[in-house]
Amino acid sequence: MKRKIRFLLSIIIIHPAYIYAQQSALSGNERNSSETITLSSIEEATTLGLKQNLNLIASKFDIEISRAEVLSAGSRKNPSLNALSSLNPFRKNYDQTTSAGPKQLDLLFTVPLDISQKIKSRKDLAYANLKISEILFHEQIRDVSMQIQIVCIDLILHDALRKLLKEKESNLTGMVRMIENRIGGSNIQPLLLSRSKLAVNNASIELRLVKLQRDMIARKLITLLGIYDQKEIILNFPLREIHPYDLPDYEFLMASSKDSLPGFIALKLGSEYSEKAVELAKAEVWDDFDFSFGLSRQYAQNANPSDTGSSKLPGESSFAFGFNIPLPVLYRNEGEIKKAEILKLQNLKRLNAFELELGKEIQKLHSNILLYKKFMIEIEKEQLPRAQQVLNSQKRLFGTGGSNLLEYFDSISAYNETLVNYYNIVSEYRKNFIQLLSITGFHGGK
Repeated sequence: MKRKIRFLLSIIIIHPAYIYAQQSALSGNERNSSETITLSSIEEATTLGLKQNLNLIASKFDIEISRAEVLSAGSRKNPSLNALSSLNPFRKNYDQTTSAGPKQLDLLFTVPLDISQKIKSRKDLAYANLKISEILFHEQIRDVSMQIQIVCIDLILHDALRKLLKEKESNLTGMVRMIENRIGGSNIQPLLLSRSKLAVNNASIELRLVKLQRDMIARKLITLLGIYDQKEIILNFPLREIHPYDLPDYEFLMASSKDSLPGFIALKLGSEYSEKAVELAKAEVWDDFDFSFGLSRQYAQNANPSDTGSSKLPGESSFAFGFNIPLPVLYRNEGEIKKAEILKLQNLKRLNAFELELGKEIQKLHSNILLYKKFMIEIEKEQLPRAQQVLNSQKRLFGTGGSNLLEYFDSISAYNETLVNYYNIVSEYRKNFIQLLSITGFHGGK
């Protein structure tokens, strides 16, 4: 859907992070002066990205290019100045009793006239294209803003997973030490000790994999933020910093998106653009009319040489006017007219398709958010306290010999699996909410 939205003139959604970005400014020089950058909120990350993202900066020039195209579209053809000199000698009829022949000098000024209003149509089309360029730029702002926030959530998630795996590795390492203290240097229960060390090694591998994934996500975020000389980025805010808000129903969100989503405005503008393209194609059936006016001077070349008393005939001046009318008989721009009409119809179909896909997307996000909210509340109220209680009990019992290795190991695994599921659910809840905000403009929560 995202690719089609871009193709369909794209959209912009103003959400809290974007508004925050417009209201505050960060000093990029100060932030790039150290090898570590620390961001205290997701809004701060978004602000920095909207200010420094190089793709966003480059895309802004598209608006200036479109403005230049408006100037070109409104330009008229230059007039022309035509100077003509003609001499009509008598040649073989020339003798000593006649003059050499008439001579004429013409100076004509020709002005092209746009009777069919092609220039107006081109200018209207260029203005429509300018609006589209502005919408495309705002769509990129929306897209970059959404990408930054989603990547921030992924980075926070992996920070939380890394912390959890470090805790798991620490618990398993403590378990190995307890077993070693119990069996001492004997060979009693070697399988038990080997199993414990294997669990520690597996936890260490998991930790390294999460760290590798975290580094890849951090590099992606650094690129989005337009910071290319940073080695480390730290997000100093928690994964769970939201309250589950009650969402409006699907119908409200769909109506809200239709009212506030510039994608619909852009597609309507696309329909207007198609109308202007049809008008221009019809106007271009007629070439420019030409209106000419000028001065003509006629006189004889020489006096009669056989009559010594004769002199040149005096010259006379006259005014010339002309009008050139093109006749669209053989070529009537049929192909371009047909093409513009087909594009108009195509845009209408895409508008309908966009509305259907938008509805499906909102419905999917709406359902996902409600589902993740339900899971999140259930885990917080029941599973997290229970997993923590079981882990603490088994750890205490194992330390006093009242629990075996498998029970303690199962409690550690259950605790970690519960937290991993919880972190993933919170992450998906936030990412779906971010996308919903981006599409509908609903500001019910972060």
